[in-house]
Formats: sequence, C-alpha cells, structure tokens
Amino acid sequence: MSPRDSDNESVEEMFSYNDDDEDLEYDEGDMENAIILDENDAPELHDAMDDLDVEEDPENAEEIENGFIPDDSKMIFQKHDGSIFCIAVSPQNNDLMVSGGEDDKGVLLKMSTDEELFELKNHKDSVVCCGFNSDGKYVMTADMSGTIIVRNVEDGKMVWDFDCGDLEWCKWHSKANVIFGGTADGDIYMWKIPSGDCKIFQTHGSKSTCSILSASGKELFAGYEDGSVKMWDLKAGTAVFQDGGDQEDPVICVTGQSNGKVFACGTNSGLIRLYNETGKSLTILNDISNSNEDEEKSIEGLVFQDEHYLASCSLNGKVCIWDTQTQRIRHEFKDTSGVSHIVWLNKSNNILAVGLDGVLKLWSLSSGSIEKELQGHRGHVLDVQVFDNEKFVLTAGDDETCRVFEL
Repeated sequence: MSPRDSDNESVEEMFSYNDDDEDLEYDEGDMENAIILDENDAPELHDAMDDLDVEEDPENAEEIENGFIPDDSKMIFQKHDGSIFCIAVSPQNNDLMVSGGEDDKGVLLKMSTDEELFELKNHKDSVVCCGFNSDGKYVMTADMSGTIIVRNVEDGKMVWDFDCGDLEWCKWHSKANVIFGGTADGDIYMWKIPSGDCKIFQTHGSKSTCSILSASGKELFAGYEDGSVKMWDLKAGTAVFQDGGDQEDPVICVTGQSNGKVFACGTNSGLIRLYNETGKSLTILNDISNSNEDEEKSIEGLVFQDEHYLASCSLNGKVCIWDTQTQRIRHEFKDTSGVSHIVWLNKSNNILAVGLDGVLKLWSLSSGSIEKELQGHRGHVLDVQVFDNEKFVLTAGDDETCRVFEL
C-alpha cells in the first residue's frame, strides 16, 4: 500500500459516522506544520536571490520623513489591483506561491522568474484565504462571500468548488486532502477533496472566528465571537469540550502545543486562556500593565515555542514571552505600532514581529533588543509566511505588493 493510499483510508474514517470504526492513526511526524526544504529543492529561486544585489540601507529618518522608505526586500511581486490579504508557499516547491486579494482573484506565481502561472478567477468577493495541500498537488482560494475553489497546481483546472455563505476562515488539513471552513453564522464545514464529501459542525449561534488543528489531526480547536471555544472530534462530529467564555470578549486567535497537550486562545480584551486536551481550564494570562482602557489590547497572534513558553502579540504594540508554568512574562518587547503577526524562529530563537507600520522586526530573546529591521512595504502587512528553512519570509501588503525578505 502506498503512503497516499494510507492517507485516503484515514480520510475515509474521518468522514465516517460509524462509532465501531477504528480511530484515525497517523505515523509519527505526519502532523508537521511545514515541510522544510533546502536550497536543492528550488535552485531557480536561490539563483534568482543570489543575482540580486540589495543594498543594506541603514535607518534614515530624513529619507523616511520625506517619503523615501528604504527597501530591504529581495523580490517584489505586483500581480493584484488592491490590498493582498493572503499568501502561501508550496510545501513541496519553495519557488511556488499563491496570493489572494481585494481584486476578487488569486494568483499562482513562480517567484524566481516573476511568472504568473495561472490567474485564479471565478470569485465573487475579496480572496481572503489561500493555501496548498500537503503534497502541493492542489491549491485552494476562498473569498469573503464563501466561494471556495480548489484547482490542480499543474494545469490550473478547477477540481472542486463550493459556496458556504459568508466565510471567516478557511484552511487545509495538515496531512489529508481535507479543507475546513468557518462561517459568519458559526457553522464549521469539513470537505473531502476532490469528492466534496462534507461534514458540518453545527453552530451554537455565534460566529466562528478562528481554529487550529490538533497535533494528532483528529480534533479541531475553534474560537467564537461570543468568547467561547470548542474542541471538535472530527470523526464523531461532536464537541469534546466547550467553554462558554465571555459574550463581550470575542476570541481572536488560537494555537496549540506541538505535543497536543495544551491549547490557548487570545481575546479582544487582551486575555489569554489556556486549556488542556480534555478541556480543563488551566489558567488565564493577563498583562496587568495594560491598565489604559482606551488602548487597543486585542491579542492578534499566539505561538508556543515548547511546553513552557508562549509568545503573544497585540494591537498595543507589545510582544510578550510568557512562562506558562509561573504564569509570568519572561520577556517583553514594545513596538511603536500595533503588532499583527508573530513567528517564533527556532533556528535563531528570535521572534519575528510584523507591525502595522509595515516594518518587520527581528527581536533577539537573548539581548532583548531588535536584531534586524526589514522595510519596504508602504502600508500594513496583512499576511506573512517564513519558508525555506527560515531563510526567507514572504509578505503580503496593503500596498498591492508581495515581497520576499532574507532573514
């Protein structure tokens, strides 16, 4: 039996309602969030990077004041008319990316040559979610109106589409050919691709705002606008647990440990709630220094580094490293603008923070200072993905550009 045949059997079980079926089983390592490739996997991209001589432009306050912003990017892609909301790099080819934007389309692009392979049309609204399946065979684009389209990467032909109503988020399963989508009415859909077999995890009346797949791939941890969280059993179609939360404190983001033991959600008021895999509430992390009621405190991003440390970023510009054992802040970095995305770089043990000012900052955990600033965007950065073994970062911006920076 081939590995793909084995994956297909697992998918069949996930869509089965028979309680007598065996549980989903995945080999160790199946649930990696990213497939790390080296430069041999995309030589054209590395050759193109090497050919570019981008001057290291020091901070120049006078130039910025006069409207000249230093550009540290290695590559710039301008394929959209309007803001670009989402990006993804293929897990099997570091030279292949997809983007989606305000112009109601997606673009499949070869980065090394700036070649637009396919324009991904047939959308009715802004494309806000996109991504590749785990083997890079399919590419998904989804718009705000709820139109989701899956195409073959090789020829750009549509293999599946669906309209599910106003969409809040959409993503691939990390291993199986399965797509999840959360809607404004609170329903969460799970589709098998390309057959379209569907399960619906029904709403309790509140918008589904975010989700993350468990390490085992058998559960989905989801957050809702009314402040509640649920852990969904993908095979049974039932909630393993639910916490009611606070109706005036929507859940903005969620994350989970790589071992599947602890999950966290960040809320609009700046609180971080931690749960174990059975739903027991472990603790609530609260930055007591956030005393200014007029200040934006929304937790925009969360990421676990290991079993002990959790990084958070918020619209008040704070990036905090929490010790979950002592429930205290171990490190704190303050940006001059709000921070919308964070990535924990395991190789350097630095934090990549993306500010609303369009600047990417590398914070050193050892020194507590900024190790590097990467400028180039003329507006908010709306999405970010680190790729190629943490050598580069791809960004999408309000300024109608995607950019590649070297880390």
